[in-house]
Amino acid sequence: MNKRLRLRHGVRGMTLIEVLVTIGVLSVVLALVLPMYSTSYETIRSRDALLTIIHESDRLMDMIGNDIRKAHEILCNAPSDMKHVVVATMKVHQIASDSSLQEQAITYALDAQRPNRLLRIVQQQGNEKLITTELSRNIESIQMTSETQTLFNIQLRLQQTVAGKKVALQTISSYAMR
Repeated sequence: MNKRLRLRHGVRGMTLIEVLVTIGVLSVVLALVLPMYSTSYETIRSRDALLTIIHESDRLMDMIGNDIRKAHEILCNAPSDMKHVVVATMKVHQIASDSSLQEQAITYALDAQRPNRLLRIVQQQGNEKLITTELSRNIESIQMTSETQTLFNIQLRLQQTVAGKKVALQTISSYAMR
């Protein structure tokens, strides 16, 4: 029994002052580390947003460039309507399933209600049905101009807001009809 009492009596815990000092040191360390973590996290998010709009810009320019290369006629100043602000309309020959040559009209337009959305509208010759695809929700501006009858410049500006900060990218490319 004496051994038991001695063991309990010899065990020592932490005093209140030691606990308070430990909490104070931990608070100082956390106060120094958390702002660095927060800044790093914001930087990573903005870099990720930039990479996203770079990939989106590449995808959009590739799609528009392919349509320009296939086109036999392009109207840069096509008329707009109440639903769309037209950027350009391209007339493209497509080979149908019966091996006949059909004409398609491909229109790139901004949604009039939400001008940051780029749409690609495809209409087959003799068909009233339109196939509308939303390509992007990050458009700040897009402009297509012709240098010659076969050479066209595209200016595309994308923007995304991350954590209250705007991340933007402007791309300019030239494409030629075949």
